[in-house]
Amino acid sequence: MVLKRKRELKNDGLGFIADKTLRADIKIALGFASYLIRISAKAKYYHKRELRRVVILYVASVVEALCLFLLRQKGLSKERVDYKYAQAIKLPSGVIMPSGKNLVIALQEKTNPFLPEIPFFDAINTLQSEGVVLNTLADKLHALRKKRNSQHLYGRTLSRVSTTDVNRAFLVLQNLFKTIQKI
Repeated sequence: MVLKRKRELKNDGLGFIADKTLRADIKIALGFASYLIRISAKAKYYHKRELRRVVILYVASVVEALCLFLLRQKGLSKERVDYKYAQAIKLPSGVIMPSGKNLVIALQEKTNPFLPEIPFFDAINTLQSEGVVLNTLADKLHALRKKRNSQHLYGRTLSRVSTTDVNRAFLVLQNLFKTIQKI
């Protein structure tokens, strides 16, 4: 049984990911997304919509994890700038600030963010600006990110997930895999 599992991990197309936990999590997420697609074939219309929505969430999570993986592999984590101890400054008379605005002074602190704290948007932009992913792939990554972000229960009536959206998500994932394998 253990030998079979080791062989499966080596032949799963994810061998480029040395982190066994990440590789296993990605494999499970993709397997579950595949399962959802299969059961959606027999589901009622409104269940199909929900299943497609969940597939988008899972595929986008895998893509985001792979983007963070690429950032770590390339050592591209950017510094985060935090501002602490903000204090409003009393201005001399005659100096006018726009209504509702205050001038403040704060202590600026630069830190390296914990990888999972890097927003998907920033990860994509960093990979694009550093030439790790092409502009066309970055645009598709952002489209997937936006589709995922539009699936909150409040307001998602404005953005349904179609079969085409699911197919596009898997194509983005496939293109990202190809990019990673070239590196």
